[in-house]
Amino acid sequence: MITPLRAIIGEIRHDILHGDPPPRYATGPGFESVDLAPGRILVLAGCPGSGKSALAAQWTLAALEADPSIRALSANVEMDPSLQIQRLVSHVSGVPLTDIFERTADPARLDRGFDRLAAVADRLAFSTRPFDMDTLQQDGAKWEANLLTVDYVQRFRLGDEPDSRKRIDGIMDALRRIAGPQDVAVLVVSAVARQRGDGVSSYNGLGLASLRGSSELEFGADSVHILTRDPDAGDLLTCPKRRYGEPVDLRVVFDKARMTFTAGGPVDREALAAEHEARKATRRKARRDLDTAWEGVADA
Repeated sequence: MITPLRAIIGEIRHDILHGDPPPRYATGPGFESVDLAPGRILVLAGCPGSGKSALAAQWTLAALEADPSIRALSANVEMDPSLQIQRLVSHVSGVPLTDIFERTADPARLDRGFDRLAAVADRLAFSTRPFDMDTLQQDGAKWEANLLTVDYVQRFRLGDEPDSRKRIDGIMDALRRIAGPQDVAVLVVSAVARQRGDGVSSYNGLGLASLRGSSELEFGADSVHILTRDPDAGDLLTCPKRRYGEPVDLRVVFDKARMTFTAGGPVDREALAAEHEARKATRRKARRDLDTAWEGVADA
């Protein structure tokens, strides 16, 4: 099918000038640049323990509290509903998660947290085993979800497909069919692969190529956010891909005790690059000075 520019240019111009902007779901203060929106797929990635599941849950709750039309479904391979709820209670009440697990939490503070969750309890549900795409699609349809969280994608099954790359390709294709035609916001939590450099592997320097399993994760997503740590800037939520706007990297602070992220403002990429270069130059100078010192010792 061919669509001539002449047939649509007028309508598009009118929509830009007089129409409403595409809807987006709230993700909380400081995270306004995050495109959690109907019809789009957002990938949130990070290394183990970086807090990606906590941040996904925080964004989901923020969306639910801001928009009463949202019905959210969370499919978490690693945590049952009870654990997910206890982590959310810690987030909204400020009660340390350890106190909740050890059953030593202050009842009044705990109840304030449960009251907040009760306000959205009719619009948040959990998809449980088996964690495969057939079950996820069926549960999403039954719940009439318009916000779907897949946590995390590498652990989901696609029929009997044994090849991990083909499986993720197929899952992303299925999620795209859910997001677009059904106007569902899809939040995909992804693992990352270790990066090799200077003869060692680590989680430094994470980018689009770090998404584990398949390039379809980076190509099929509308936006990608990665939790990482920079030696100069500290903890960051980088945005290497944003299809519908300028990518914005954010400084973040993760309060692990209370499962809460705080956004600290955007990162100046040029300034950060300059800091990196200055750091490299300092290291090079230190190595040269050390080599010179050892040469002096040898000559003596």
